[in-house]
Amino acid sequence: GRQEATPSRTTERGVIYVTRAQMTEDLRKAYGKSYLSIADVARYMGSNRDQAKHYLVGVTYIETGERCKGKRYHVRDVADMLFRRQIRE
Repeated sequence: GRQEATPSRTTERGVIYVTRAQMTEDLRKAYGKSYLSIADVARYMGSNRDQAKHYLVGVTYIETGERCKGKRYHVRDVADMLFRRQIRE
């Protein structure tokens, strides 16, 4: 399961990370891998797959599998997207 993040600062909106590196490290600890699926990102965000797909538009990915193609996103790229989204909100 996903381990709890160590927040840098907590506000009424939730955890605020000071750096992208902290967010990257949290994702790595939570999932124990360097590439995440859409389902992993949705779970981390606390949203559904469609919302996660929407936010992942424009994020670089690799395709996996021969028959069943799947997209995997590097934790650094996901952390960057989440960090930028957090700043804008």
